[in-house]
Amino acid sequence: MKKYIILTLIPFMAQANIEKRLLELDDRLTDIEISNSTKKVNVGMEMHMFAGHISNDNANNTGVKYSEQNFKNNLRLKFSGRLNQDFQAYASLQASYFFNSQVQTRQSETDDMTEPTKGSKPYVRTAYFDWKLNKYTVFSAGRLPTTSGPPDHIKHGRARLGTYPLASFNLPLDGLSLTFKTPRFIPHSELSFRTIYIHGGLSDSQQPHKGTPFNSTTPTKLARGHDGFTQMVELENRTPNKSFYDSLLFIGQFSYLKMSSFKDFTRNDQLLAQTLGTVDNNIYRFTTDDNRLANLQLATAYLEVQKLLGTNFDIFLSYMRSWNKPVANIKATVISSAHAGSPVGTEIDAGKFISNGDTQGTRTLFGLRYNFKSSFIGADYWKTSSFPAPNDLYSDDFIPLGLIAGEVYHLYYTHMFYNNDLSIRVGYQKINDEKVFGTFSYSDSNQKIRTIYTALFVTY
Repeated sequence: MKKYIILTLIPFMAQANIEKRLLELDDRLTDIEISNSTKKVNVGMEMHMFAGHISNDNANNTGVKYSEQNFKNNLRLKFSGRLNQDFQAYASLQASYFFNSQVQTRQSETDDMTEPTKGSKPYVRTAYFDWKLNKYTVFSAGRLPTTSGPPDHIKHGRARLGTYPLASFNLPLDGLSLTFKTPRFIPHSELSFRTIYIHGGLSDSQQPHKGTPFNSTTPTKLARGHDGFTQMVELENRTPNKSFYDSLLFIGQFSYLKMSSFKDFTRNDQLLAQTLGTVDNNIYRFTTDDNRLANLQLATAYLEVQKLLGTNFDIFLSYMRSWNKPVANIKATVISSAHAGSPVGTEIDAGKFISNGDTQGTRTLFGLRYNFKSSFIGADYWKTSSFPAPNDLYSDDFIPLGLIAGEVYHLYYTHMFYNNDLSIRVGYQKINDEKVFGTFSYSDSNQKIRTIYTALFVTY
């Protein structure tokens, strides 16, 4: 009888064991799903394409009129990964090129971050992580989102594309950042403070312990790295009283940068163009007499208001003032002569960085936008005076406006499609320049540049 009862219970015992194993397996699969969901890598893409016509009534200040159609494409692959709720990483690769620019005259592909339009070869635009140290503090490091800052997103009809105001700087910068977001003691507001440290090394990349001479004529004097600090305060307010505005963003920023001198390099430059009355085809070797190029300070304020006074108007205002103290003298030596008056070995004083003495400069941006249901019309105005620090070394547009001192007028209409993932913009831009920033400094200019364009921006 006992044996019979045991035989009868065996199937039930086996079933209970199987069910237990299934439950354990289900728990393990659930743990795997949770782990995968917290360590997921997202991949996205942006494409920013231009087609337009540019005309210039005084190209290169030679009195020659120039006009040309241009097509440009900026392709960006974006990656984001989440290790857990406290640690995320972000990266993007970009290729930026004019249509068929490599067919006849190949563009040189360098590691210079100030030349984004390099051709079809992709390069790193951003690569950084955010590490949440506690409820209020985030530490970031890597190639930070220092491009396409406000108000660049306004004309695209997007959320904010970059962290730092466009009037300050617009190029990829590697650095360390510490952000402190305060408790909400201001109603309906978020207040944060951010400190950024930027260092640039000029050592031999293969043997960084050796150092490297910044000047071939004085090999015992080694190059120094750049050092920069930025302090930033940001306030974003969304008031329930919509009669004044829907949202307000204010950014205040101060930056200090010690710029090291460059190492010797060779290139063509238009140093004698005005003297020759034609294009300067000489090849020069550029050197400096000090391993400190200049000291720069920048102070910037940015204000953006959405739906001002309960209307469909959005406005922004940004102001930047810079102080430049150049140190090193720059010399250019002809190493390949194309003109009889400048034989090989001729030395030319190329001045100092930005200007020959201590100078200041300002940059003012003002714009407004009127919103319709799925489109908007907007206008921007840029005013740059004296000798400001060049900021727009990196631009998706045809013309980097931050390298020009003068006035810029911009009118545009943008229509949004497919849940605002696709936008098409048509616009007209008028540039009256007074000075243009070259390799190291500004030179007088008097060009009137007109651009009519269409731009497509898609993200997914």
